Amino acid sequence: YDGTPLHAASEGGFINIVKLLLERADIDPNKENGYNGVTPLHAAASHGHLDIVQLLLERADIDPNKETK
Repeated sequence: YDGTPLHAASEGGFINIVKLLLERADIDPNKENGYNGVTPLHAAASHGHLDIVQLLLERADIDPNKETK
């Protein structure tokens, strides 16, 4: 696995972990993983975790238009 803990939590649907990780200043919510270039937002959306998608989109620092690989 070549993603961050935020990628894993977003992909797995673990909203409480996502919330916890987003409280950290050193977490980049727009970071692409090293495997297929998806962001945590894309990972959550592609796995049907709409609650996490909504949570991420509520953040001012999320770029929903970020192009990935």
